[in-house]
Amino acid sequence: MNFIQVMPGVFRAMARTLRRNMLSDALKLRPEELLAARDDVRGALGIARDFYEATKWIYGNRAFGLRLAAWLSRSAASQRALLVLGFALLKTSGHPFLPSDQIANLARIAATAKRDNLRLKEIAENHPRLAGLLTPKALRRAFSTSTGFERFRRQLIAARMHR
Repeated sequence: MNFIQVMPGVFRAMARTLRRNMLSDALKLRPEELLAARDDVRGALGIARDFYEATKWIYGNRAFGLRLAAWLSRSAASQRALLVLGFALLKTSGHPFLPSDQIANLARIAATAKRDNLRLKEIAENHPRLAGLLTPKALRRAFSTSTGFERFRRQLIAARMHR
């Protein structure tokens, strides 16, 4: 899912919600709804930040349109608080957002992907024998199709056998 492709629908829901409500209306929601919105925003921003940081060395700074969300994840707490209030209102709009448990699960997956991809980068930088296989271009090709990934996997196994 590309962040840039998803955003038009989210922006439409935001515009519709903010025409009908003010951010202060979110303060009338139950505390549980605000806490759930906080956790969802924290998780969503963490997903964006971790996937961006994990993939920017492979796909470049524009990796999947996540740079803005990664920046938002590091923004001031007051800005993130506004995101929470806005998201709490958006959740009442009927827009088909992912459920909180799926957001939390994706956040865990993103953190693992970040750790794994940064380890892959470290291996590429520190093991000359594998450096030719672990280039951004080779990884983009490997991650683009299942056959490309299988070919990449076989190349890694062959390189490992020729120690």
